[in-house]
Amino acid sequence: MKKLVLIFISILYLSICIGQEPRSDYDQVGIKTTITNFLEWYKKREAAKPVETVDTSKLHNTIIMWEEIDTLIKPTVDMVAVEGYLNRLKEGNYLSETFINNLRQYHQKIKEELKPVDPSPKSGGIYAISGLNLDVVFGSFEPEAIYDRYRSGVFKRISIVHDKAIVRFYIPQSSTYTDIKMLFTLTKEKDHWLIDYIGYYD
Repeated sequence: MKKLVLIFISILYLSICIGQEPRSDYDQVGIKTTITNFLEWYKKREAAKPVETVDTSKLHNTIIMWEEIDTLIKPTVDMVAVEGYLNRLKEGNYLSETFINNLRQYHQKIKEELKPVDPSPKSGGIYAISGLNLDVVFGSFEPEAIYDRYRSGVFKRISIVHDKAIVRFYIPQSSTYTDIKMLFTLTKEKDHWLIDYIGYYD
């Protein structure tokens, strides 16, 4: 009996030492790589530029379309253009389908909210659409505040449970920007970590 217990404890110890610890270290490296590489990629991509920026010469831009009704204009969201934008975001292979679907639903929700909006005089010009007057990936922070300083960021905490992870990424204050406390959730798919969510913590 003692021999069986000793064998069981030895097997358990080996599985913890050999199976768990290296995997945790390996996963932490993979998570950090996904986040920092994404920020670098996003900085370089055209997707980093706010595609919702108003083009006054055409009365519309990539995602926001301005329907002309006689002397009036009415905004709507072009979901075909949204899909093009989402496809550009998927090219880097850093964002999960969950992240992409959430962005799709975000734009669809704004489109629905714009339906009851009354047309306005064309002479008054076009205006910013609430929710699309910011970078939809980073939300309340200007992307420049993040990707200009992410290299000075510190991974404060990485919590991993099976194929899910929650990460706190802290970017310290600079002479230009306040500090930023980013929160990421990720999912591991086919040995590769993908970002499900980007938010902020207090």
